[in-house]
Formats: sequence, C-alpha cells, structure tokens
Amino acid sequence: MAVTFESVSTSTGVTVAKPSGLVVGDLMVGIISNSTPGSITTPSGFSVLSTLTTTGQGDSMITAFSKVAESADVAASNFTFNGDRSTLYRISSGAGNSADIQSTIVNTTSTGGFTPATDDNLIIFFQTNGNNNVNSATLTSVTLSGGTNPTWTIDNNVPNGGYSYGVAHGNYPTTDAITSITGTLISNDNNIAGFVLIRDPEDATATNSLHTASPTFFEPTATSGVVASTGLHQVSPTFFESTNNVVNKPVWTEETKPSDSVWTNQPK
Repeated sequence: MAVTFESVSTSTGVTVAKPSGLVVGDLMVGIISNSTPGSITTPSGFSVLSTLTTTGQGDSMITAFSKVAESADVAASNFTFNGDRSTLYRISSGAGNSADIQSTIVNTTSTGGFTPATDDNLIIFFQTNGNNNVNSATLTSVTLSGGTNPTWTIDNNVPNGGYSYGVAHGNYPTTDAITSITGTLISNDNNIAGFVLIRDPEDATATNSLHTASPTFFEPTATSGVVASTGLHQVSPTFFESTNNVVNKPVWTEETKPSDSVWTNQPK
C-alpha cells in the first residue's frame, strides 16, 4: 500500500489531540513550534527528526517529531509537547523508522534541495517566523521547484502580528530531485522553513527459512558431432581379471615294489 495521509489534529496550546482513527502501526508526525525557544518537550517514545531555534527581533523554535503508534498511543486522548503551535499527523503505510525519514529545517524562506529515495512519498512542509512587525504573514500556497509541484493541502495556518506558523502536505510520486520548497508565509525577519519526507516502506518480506534449490547439472560441451545431455550417464562396471598364478606341481611317480618272491627276512 502507498504511504497515505489519514488525518491531522492542530492546537494552539501545550497539548494536541490524538489524530482521529489512529491505530497501532500508524506513523505520527508532529510539527511543533513555540515563540519561547527551548520550551518544546519530547513526549515519551517520540524521536526528534530535526529542530531549529532562531533569535533576533522575534524568537522562535520549531521541531519535527515522529513515532510509530503503539497501543498506549491509541488509548491516549492527547499528547503534550508544550508548544504553542502544534500539528500532529496520522499517516498509514509510511516507513516508520526515523532513519528512513528525511527532514530538514533551515533559517531561511525555502527548504533547500533534496532527492527522494523512492517514488512514493508524502511531503510535509512548514514555515514559521517570529517578526515583531504589525503585519501578519500567512501560508496561502506552497511551490516545489525542480520537480512536479504537487497539490498541496494547507492543514494549519496561524497568522499573527508577531509570530506566524503554517503547515501543509502533498504527495510526491517520483524520485526527481527537488531544488526547494517555498511557501508564502514570509516576513522581513526570522523566517524558518522545513520539510519532512515520509517514503513508502520497501516492498519486501523477510524469512529465516531455508530456500529449496534444485541441483545444477553442468552440461558438457558437444564436440565432433557428439550430442550433449544433462541426463546421468550409464557406466558399465569393470570386473578386474585375475592373473594366472597356478603353480604346476610335479607328477608323483610311484616307487616300484619288490616282488614277494624275493623277499628275504632279516636276521634276528
């Protein structure tokens, strides 16, 4: 099955609700931002994919998290990250190992380039800024350069005169290199842009059983019109012939016996 966006929950408080329909094995991805750097906590079992803090005219911090849902997560009602801008996704059939997830956050208005490893991907793009101006930046559209721009769905958009935040997702079914992803949430200071790319797991199954293999019979090369065959050859048995080693015995000649008439008794 393809990696699929299922549901999303958002919050502007310290906790965010469990995404609807969450089941064991789903991948959860959280994009958490806070105007107070260092205050975002990592809930038990979640892995930090990437994080960035910026200071200046307006401070801000944003962190991307992931976790494969367990029974305790399904039973939970919410998760606490201590952020003041939170977006928590439920994704099915996605590679759940954090080492398989590409994620980058940069202190600029676009993500920079990257290349997906597979041709079945879900991209989560996010932007934030901590400007002290009165204008409010908003995320109204997203543009991917270098590949085919997907259809983006904006899942969270919190414009604010001093601190804005927006998150969107789109499918990217190719391994074409991406030059950058840029959103419209741009102010004149402290812009942050980032992405999380979730790929489809490798389509393979493993087993520790031994594989059955047929024996290979090497076929002899045919020469001088001889027809080769992979069949077993019949070989006649060889009987070893013994060497003539009979000893010729001499013919026994019987002694001549004396005649009775000439027998002479011996003297006593």
